[in-house]
Amino acid sequence: MWVPRSVRDGAELDPVSSIGAIENLSYGDPSAGWVLMASALAIGTGAAFLGDAAVEELFKGDRLPVIAGQGTRPGTAVPKDGGFLLSGSWSFASGIKHGTHIHTLGVIEGTGETADLRSSGRPGEARRELGCPWSPPAPAASTM
Repeated sequence: MWVPRSVRDGAELDPVSSIGAIENLSYGDPSAGWVLMASALAIGTGAAFLGDAAVEELFKGDRLPVIAGQGTRPGTAVPKDGGFLLSGSWSFASGIKHGTHIHTLGVIEGTGETADLRSSGRPGEARRELGCPWSPPAPAASTM
């Protein structure tokens, strides 16, 4: 819904149309509306703001990825093998049963820096350790 047209001819819906679609779905099933909103936001921002190599990797399959997750409580990210080992405790991850990838926030151990980490994963116990490849986001565009 919010994937840019430049990425696999995404829909790139305008705000009014996309909110209308979420509203209509939510009228019939509020939980489905929430998962659509959360995953569309994660998928669309991933497509718009990740670096070119990460976008190519994430969007290379036959289907668009379904990115699930949360952004409320950071985990701890420990550098390992060119990526990170992420550990933490999360009480929810919107859309996790449908997700092909997970997004969350991790604080890099020893630096205090944050890293938005993505990993494939499955629903399971509340406390997990995940191996996460790292691809830095694309440089922010100047608005000046």
